[in-house]
Amino acid sequence: MNNEVKQEKLDKMKALVNQLLKVTVENGATENEAIEATLKVQRILAKYDLELAEIECDDTEDIVQLEFETSNDVWRFGLARVIADNFCVEVFARGKNLVFYGYNRHCDTAKDVFYTLYNYGRNRASKVYKEYNALGVSTKGIKNQYYNGFIRGVKSALDRQSTALMIVTPPEVVKSFNEFKNASHMTTGKRTIQVKNNADIYNKGYNDGKDIASRKSLA
Repeated sequence: MNNEVKQEKLDKMKALVNQLLKVTVENGATENEAIEATLKVQRILAKYDLELAEIECDDTEDIVQLEFETSNDVWRFGLARVIADNFCVEVFARGKNLVFYGYNRHCDTAKDVFYTLYNYGRNRASKVYKEYNALGVSTKGIKNQYYNGFIRGVKSALDRQSTALMIVTPPEVVKSFNEFKNASHMTTGKRTIQVKNNADIYNKGYNDGKDIASRKSLA
């Protein structure tokens, strides 16, 4: 396969991914359409890596750090960790920002998927909060309870699809990240949200997270 044909294949895949990443609620899509587009990106990512392996281009791509702004919400890192595990990258926090570490194509995709799920989760948590507030019951810790469930739901669905698609973080990325982490004396301990148990709120979050991440995930 000559270089021109190689580049044409890569360009087509990149264009398709970029097109899917524009399918968001903010851009006028329905929630269902945004969900299906997100999961299709994950499936294309698996195929894209196979294509890269076939044309022997992987070794030429640099490993990068993609830093982007987020809020100070504690739950953001738990969500980012799940996305990193399922989109072939590593992740760490730098102040209130998050950093995806890996091949550029994977980092870009992981960031866009993060924003899609993060914004959806925040919007749903706010709706649940308002519902309970209208009932006149205590709303203390409701959002955190919802986020715990949401993260677990997303993880359940994405892990299942990653297993089916055999998606794994490239070993060279893991090796490079571990060397970087050791050299910078970085700690990447788990960030947990301390909340009182509330099965109803947790289950709402879990079901929403699983739903957005699995609806027609293997179609």
